[in-house]
Amino acid sequence: LSTYGSVYVINPHTEKVETVIPWTTSGVDVNYGMYDAANHRIGFSYIRGTVGGLLLIKTSDNTIAADIADATSNVIGAGEYSAVDDRVYTGSGNIIRAYSAVGFTPVTSLRVPGGGYVVQLAYSPLTGELYGYARNSIQNRTTKAFYLNPAGGLSDTTTSDFTTPAVGSIVAVQINNTDGMIPGTAVQVNGVAWTLVSVVSTTQFTARNLTAPQNTTVSTGATVTWTGLKYTQLSGLGTVQGVFYSSSTKHSVAQYPACPLILWALAATRRMAIYSCRSRTRLPRTTAVSA
Repeated sequence: LSTYGSVYVINPHTEKVETVIPWTTSGVDVNYGMYDAANHRIGFSYIRGTVGGLLLIKTSDNTIAADIADATSNVIGAGEYSAVDDRVYTGSGNIIRAYSAVGFTPVTSLRVPGGGYVVQLAYSPLTGELYGYARNSIQNRTTKAFYLNPAGGLSDTTTSDFTTPAVGSIVAVQINNTDGMIPGTAVQVNGVAWTLVSVVSTTQFTARNLTAPQNTTVSTGATVTWTGLKYTQLSGLGTVQGVFYSSSTKHSVAQYPACPLILWALAATRRMAIYSCRSRTRLPRTTAVSA
């Protein structure tokens, strides 16, 4: 993806341009790239004027598969494909969104706690999770590292009473945070199963009654549980400059668990920290990185 606006397909053997895919006018800043092997696509996050987006190219015929633009943010810092759920993830400001890889319809979203903006995401095939990091602001280099579980267990509590409707009917439910909820999936309220119909806002969702008796009052503080996109912050990694997935297994299992490793560059010390995506711990060895 060129700053001049078109997509240039280059043959790695001849190092020559084979195809130019028209896309837009000049003035495009390119961020990170991604690869979706299952659907034969490559993608680039970009900034064009005041709009950020993720451009996806279909490699089988060199056409544009989708242009996921966000007019509310002038930067989409991250884009990544997740094979475990066949979804495309973007990081726009402090919001991470998941889209269906078929049709590119929105599936769910979450906000990175404490604000900031997402810089990079990397998928780990072994665990089916996405690892990433965010900066506190565009100017501030202070970072926080995290991982996302597309099928994590989440819970919250209701913030107001509601009355159960007739079986098959829908009711609005208020909670503290709807992040990670996925319409069409199951949600439990005090252990009783409902179907999550829609996410209305960051604090409200609607649910369809499956079995609960009609006209029962569900009081404030009722437990709500669901399976969805779960954010977990990582600690002890210092200032993160990049996140990479490695499938290297050349080290002994005694030294390093049989698990692909996530590598984090620490800017302050100019060293590379090795983090195990299986044990959730930073491994003791660090490797010096040249200036």
